[in-house]
Amino acid sequence: MLLQHAIDEFLLYLEIEKNYSQHTLDGYSYDLKLFKDFLVKHDRSLALNDISKTLMRRFLQEKITKDKMQARTIHRKISCLIMAIIVICKDGSIIVLFHNLNSILYSPLFVVISFFY
Repeated sequence: MLLQHAIDEFLLYLEIEKNYSQHTLDGYSYDLKLFKDFLVKHDRSLALNDISKTLMRRFLQEKITKDKMQARTIHRKISCLIMAIIVICKDGSIIVLFHNLNSILYSPLFVVISFFY
């Protein structure tokens, strides 16, 4: 499954199953588009099985260092990525990207984000 298909399915799930507002859907859509654009910019595969924790951390690191995003914005992006992974994995469509989903939250990157928050 390609990332765009997974994003579409995830947003549809949030809209229909969770009844999220359009504003929330737009925010999640934007965050996931930024991640997809990051993968394209760095010539990475858009296949879900090729997306790793390392790529996700590099994406967040770039947002902090180059784009100077605030901690609250980065927290939302982390939340969005993790939620998308949980929903996609529940669907059984991909191999679990994180053996422990909390591993991204207790990484040095998260400590840096928390420090500035």
